[in-house]
Amino acid sequence: MRATSVLIIGLMAATAGAIAQPPCPMGSVGCKREPPPTGPSCGVSLTCASFSVPNAANGLAAGHYVGVHVLNGTMVSSAETLSIDYTLKYTGGCEASGGTLKIRLEGDGFVRLEDKPWWAPCTNLVPLTFEATVASACGCRVQVPAPASGPDTCRVGYVWREACGLKDRVCVEPKTRDETAQENQLAASRVAPNKDTCKVGYVWREACGSSDHVCVTPESRTRARNDNAAAPDRVAHFLGQ
Repeated sequence: MRATSVLIIGLMAATAGAIAQPPCPMGSVGCKREPPPTGPSCGVSLTCASFSVPNAANGLAAGHYVGVHVLNGTMVSSAETLSIDYTLKYTGGCEASGGTLKIRLEGDGFVRLEDKPWWAPCTNLVPLTFEATVASACGCRVQVPAPASGPDTCRVGYVWREACGLKDRVCVEPKTRDETAQENQLAASRVAPNKDTCKVGYVWREACGSSDHVCVTPESRTRARNDNAAAPDRVAHFLGQ
């Protein structure tokens, strides 16, 4: 009888460990799981994971995700739905954004990172950490892999503009950077004889502020302003973005 009890307990523990694995759907890549919890607390346990979905599948759009799995620590089946509070924090503890997930016991919840406001005060301070808690008593966290090239990295498809040198890290399309470099080369030929203004048909670019007196077409100056406004949303905040 004792051997049977030990076997049952062992099976329950193994089952709990398997159930505790956080969600990484079929077809996801770069799955990073927080180790399963060592035991239940506050009646439930949470586990977290980060992963990406290259192509829409399993009801998830393509993108980068963090997921939460709720394990019923009491081992009692229930249809109860819990409110799981979460925050996304950058280096230094600066909070970027947060929210609440409604997850049933033994269920999963997901947050798509592309849907979060990356232009918040902590823009591009990596690594990014996802933290989830229930009743402020138990929770989990997982660190989202940072861009391979460090914090100053553009999203895929963009490059640094470098209009005013290497310190100009506004992310633009490669074509824009090439045209910006050409503008710098032609700058002297577009200046009026008095040196204080541009020739007719050109205006100061002002891509890097009012001191950027490279003469360009009005359309180019407008493009620079638009690129400056869009810059925060073109920064890479996590690997493969």
